[in-house]
Amino acid sequence: MIDYAYALGKCYPGKKWSLDGSAYSGLRWMDDSPKPTAKEIEIKYSEWKAQNNYKELRAKAYPSVADQLDLIYHGGLDEWKAMIAGIKGQYPKP
Repeated sequence: MIDYAYALGKCYPGKKWSLDGSAYSGLRWMDDSPKPTAKEIEIKYSEWKAQNNYKELRAKAYPSVADQLDLIYHGGLDEWKAMIAGIKGQYPKP
């Protein structure tokens, strides 16, 4: 099930709305633009997620800042750059 609050925040920034509960039926659209249907929100969110999912995957794959600094100290910048490049290669931008 889609998280409508999250999807609306990502896909409709600056629009005025409130959500009572977590279902589409609780969506109160207070913007001047037409209220999107549940299907429109789901499609737009799917498109957004496909374009931005690499960011979340990369963030999960990167070591902590402390571990990265330790790698730089012990292995140097080249080793750190190689590690970062490997993660970026694994999760490329679309």
